[in-house]
Amino acid sequence: MTHNTIIDAMDEYDVLLDEIADPEDCVPMGAVDESNDDGIESFAGTDFVDELYSDGGDDDEHASFCVLTMVVSTPAENFISRTNAPDFDATQALEMFQRRYTIDYGRKASGSRAANPDDRYFPIFHLDMIGIVGRPLRPITKRSGFFDNVTFTLRYWFSSYAGKHVSTNLPFDIRNRTFRIATAASREVWFIVMHPVQSQMDDLSGSHGQRRQRQKASRRSSAVERHHAKALAEYIIEIFTDGELLGEGVEPSWGLNDRRTSSLSYDKRTTFQTLFMKNWEAFSRNHSYDRFWVDNEPAFHTYDCGANIEIEVNEELKDLPMETRLRSESEDDEDPDSDSESESEIEPEPEPEPEPEPEPEPELDPEIESQIEPESGIEPEPDSELEHEPELELDSGSALDTCDANTADGHDDDDEDQRDSTDSGNEAPTEGSPADSENDHDVYQEHLYSDGLDHLRTELERKYNIDNIDQISYALAADINCIERNPSIRAPSQQDVDDGTLSLLADRRALVQHFGGLEGFTLYPLAFHPRYGNFSSPRPPPFLDDVCLVMRDNMSYRNNGAEDVLSFGYFHAYSSDLKRIATGALTLPPGEAKQRGYICARQQRLLRTLSGEQSPDQPSLTMPFARGGHRIRASMSQGQIALRMEQVVTIRPSRLERRHRHFFTGLHPIFQLMRFFLKEKRAYTTVLRSFLPSVFPTILCSFAKLFELGLAEMHRRFLTRAEKGLDLALSEAVAVLDRLGNYCFTGDTRVLMTTVLRPLLTMDSLKLCAWPYVSTDMLDFRGSSRKMDVVRWPRTKDEERKPILLHIASLEYHYGRVVAANCHSRVWFGQLGAEDISHVGSANTFLGKIFRVFWVPQMVAFMAHQLRIQLGQGARSGRDPTEHLRRSQRFGTVLDAWEQTDEPFSSGQFDKLFLNMANDNEPIPLPAPSRSDKARSDFATEIYDACLKGGETAVQAIASKNATWPSMLGEATRHTREGNVTPREWIDAITNQMVEAGIDWVPGYYRRRLTSRRVIQLDKVQRHERPVVVLTGPPNSLKREAKAAELRLLMAADGEPPMKRSRKRRIDIRWRSDTSIGPIAV
Repeated sequence: MTHNTIIDAMDEYDVLLDEIADPEDCVPMGAVDESNDDGIESFAGTDFVDELYSDGGDDDEHASFCVLTMVVSTPAENFISRTNAPDFDATQALEMFQRRYTIDYGRKASGSRAANPDDRYFPIFHLDMIGIVGRPLRPITKRSGFFDNVTFTLRYWFSSYAGKHVSTNLPFDIRNRTFRIATAASREVWFIVMHPVQSQMDDLSGSHGQRRQRQKASRRSSAVERHHAKALAEYIIEIFTDGELLGEGVEPSWGLNDRRTSSLSYDKRTTFQTLFMKNWEAFSRNHSYDRFWVDNEPAFHTYDCGANIEIEVNEELKDLPMETRLRSESEDDEDPDSDSESESEIEPEPEPEPEPEPEPEPELDPEIESQIEPESGIEPEPDSELEHEPELELDSGSALDTCDANTADGHDDDDEDQRDSTDSGNEAPTEGSPADSENDHDVYQEHLYSDGLDHLRTELERKYNIDNIDQISYALAADINCIERNPSIRAPSQQDVDDGTLSLLADRRALVQHFGGLEGFTLYPLAFHPRYGNFSSPRPPPFLDDVCLVMRDNMSYRNNGAEDVLSFGYFHAYSSDLKRIATGALTLPPGEAKQRGYICARQQRLLRTLSGEQSPDQPSLTMPFARGGHRIRASMSQGQIALRMEQVVTIRPSRLERRHRHFFTGLHPIFQLMRFFLKEKRAYTTVLRSFLPSVFPTILCSFAKLFELGLAEMHRRFLTRAEKGLDLALSEAVAVLDRLGNYCFTGDTRVLMTTVLRPLLTMDSLKLCAWPYVSTDMLDFRGSSRKMDVVRWPRTKDEERKPILLHIASLEYHYGRVVAANCHSRVWFGQLGAEDISHVGSANTFLGKIFRVFWVPQMVAFMAHQLRIQLGQGARSGRDPTEHLRRSQRFGTVLDAWEQTDEPFSSGQFDKLFLNMANDNEPIPLPAPSRSDKARSDFATEIYDACLKGGETAVQAIASKNATWPSMLGEATRHTREGNVTPREWIDAITNQMVEAGIDWVPGYYRRRLTSRRVIQLDKVQRHERPVVVLTGPPNSLKREAKAAELRLLMAADGEPPMKRSRKRRIDIRWRSDTSIGPIAV
């Protein structure tokens, strides 16, 4: 098995990344003013954005690079001792990154061995995540007097839906469907999620890797598009003008990104949900010109990740037997989910005669009648009688009552197809049915509930209306602590530093054997070792799968054969939950950050974090990497070095029978999972390996010290260079250290951009030596050398051959697209001398690309976004709804067609967009933009001056908020010598290329800010038809090649091919006195 194959398997992981810790840092001051908003996302979100300047999918996997030589083998203990030495400083740390080592902390000599099932294991259980998905058009909370306030705000509407374990169970792509509205005092985050009315078909096109990338992008861009968000925000604000919610603090002046908040009581939140769903039909009808509101319906989602509710193990749970199948062998052929022939044979049996009891059970809403089930492993007894079974009392307020919040107006009887198929609780049980067999044991096992779990169940019963919930997901976490049974067999030196406690990691080699190959799991290497680390699986691993299958079958059996009532999804085993570490503050020059106030504030916050100023008494508590090392040492001192195993459980209440539809059923699978980790130790220890704590996780502390000192030195150099900031080589060095440090602690392979790290020999060193080596030939950041081989640096594969810079993606993550584009253009033109604009011809070529590739798409996005916002405002303007809807639908069709045209800013397209409906005696459903005329040369001068100066105020008059083309054009003009291209020639070239791009009108501006409500019409110029040049001469002949060379030279000088002079032969037949006649051409 090759190392390449091993690493390829690691790429399949899709770890849940944390949201930005401080979301307000991503929202510029004054963001509420959206007159120049283009709807283009400014910030990258929760993932590194490598795809902007690179395409890793086209990498040459077989490219040859220098082979690692002269590798120094270093025991892990020596490395740990060296980094803990008092004289270990930043110079030595940076030197180590650029020297070749190999470290294997899993050697037997270091005390590592396969996990021994005879050692003592002590699982500690927690409920780590819980998520609830509501049914469309239903409120999911109910009035109960529950004391739990919720903070309502529109500030974080754009937040990504981080409930990965919840979203993976949804039957649709979540991209552009979420709107975050609130956070509860009990930690839950609340979203409105737009569910499709008709089920979507899974997109199975492309490779497995391409499908995985689509899933990542879906979660990363889960927020609805901005014009949809604006319409939704205005609808929400209207809800709060209702009499019941008036005075709750939500005012009509609120808008997207507004920093104001309102605290709502639990009953007021229920009122909001009820009114939201009740009035949705009218909102959808008024906005039906946009198919998004017709094809989708809203549902409330809430989740809490990291709750960590402890579940105690009582004596009853310790004696719990293994669950076995309730379905007997004879019933297998009669199972409803078997062949249709079997179903038809048993269908008449349940209904011999009408039963004497007329539907008693559905009326027992205040108290759910419990069912009694035989002890696990006992066959069903058909002679048991239901009327003699004791009832299971629920807590006060947990009844499934039909209060006014249970159903929205007009929706209490629809969408019941799934539930009706299993709601057979109103029928008396027949012989052989699952209900008859539950008479010897409490099926819900109330005696197993600890105080923490019972409190959670009671809280869920009081807060949520389970009838309106589509699915409930939670993650049971088992912290596996291990103590060696016989520590005396260790070496004396090892006994002195360790007390018998062992740390555990997953062993890739054991996982391959357990899963039967590389498919089905993903390993996240820790401390750079390719063999040991955390692992995950999209479904229960084989050692747990049998237990889950039995529970799924029994749950289906209890609910009349309903399918997918219970499912088990994502499994994750990990030893630490360290967050990502990002240090992009050092790669932005302070001089450039000061051009925008919010960018400068963001950088200063990051710099304070980097230097530990947020905790001046103990800087290591907040400094990147130092904080990670501190947390690990604190965990070790408290003996908390357990391996956590999490299994996600999902139950669908809508498919439960009425008598089973309560939270006892939802939490029931927890107990068998707990029993498994308590008693089946030999099953799960087969994939684990044990380590002495003095080696792992101590080696993580040593790597943390290495990165901490290296970045501290980069910070010192950053401060020394003042306004200039770090140069290109050091910026790339910071980005490399940032990504390697991230990978060291998380094992997330997404941060390793192989396009760059392979030529640096880093990838080979990670695979073969478990060491973060960076080649000094490509990038040398030791001492004062600062060398970067720009010639051999990886570049894009297009015709421009731009260098692939790691720090640009980091800048976009922290500061947004505009800042990243500014820095990339500054490096591209200023430090690398790119584009080589040495004459007017190359300036024309460059400007042609700017207008066609950047200006037109970004300006189309701006206009379309603003016009859709105006359509939404018109729906609430008091006009006749039917007439406005008809006009809006027609205008929406025109707008969609306009976006797809090749030359959307031509005069013809302007007429189609704004005038055609008026010519048909039907006004457009929004105010027509006011028009003014301007000479092209004058407008080109405005573009040139604004881009050259680069001031934010000047640029806002010609470009939208997140446009990137002004920075590209500005850097090009500033770094082109006036002797090559004069300002007048730049202006003329801008004028000509606007004509070539078919730009006859542009959005105007108001108060120096771009607006869609004004239009500037440029003077009409006859477009120049380029002559068609046909090369003559035999192919590959010297004559043909010479003509082609001459053509290229002339085009470089003039920007266009010359017209070929006519060389027709003529006969002079002009009249002369000597009988001559005029010339005739032949």
